[in-house]
Amino acid sequence: MPLNFDDTIFDTLSDSMDEVFPEIMDVFFHETDSSIESMKVQISANNADEIRGIAHKLKSSAKTFGALGLVEILINIENFEIFNEAELNISHQKLVSEYALVKEHILAK
Repeated sequence: MPLNFDDTIFDTLSDSMDEVFPEIMDVFFHETDSSIESMKVQISANNADEIRGIAHKLKSSAKTFGALGLVEILINIENFEIFNEAELNISHQKLVSEYALVKEHILAK
């Protein structure tokens, strides 16, 4: 799956925050790592409301940084109407894979 990332959004954000941007990126990485792990736990616990809440929170952060592929996956997770652990696990794996690409892309900038 090719990376869907808007470098223009990312660069505009980076330029506007200049000196504090590395700290903001560290927070983004830490919060995203933690939220992705928490989502996995909530999928195992069949907690649809928590999963949707995590997806919503991550979606906002991902959109801010231009990680549009993450946004698409998170919208899909957020909009699951019927809890289906197998489908959510597949979506979670897509999320993990896309996030790895995003993180690699950002760190290479």
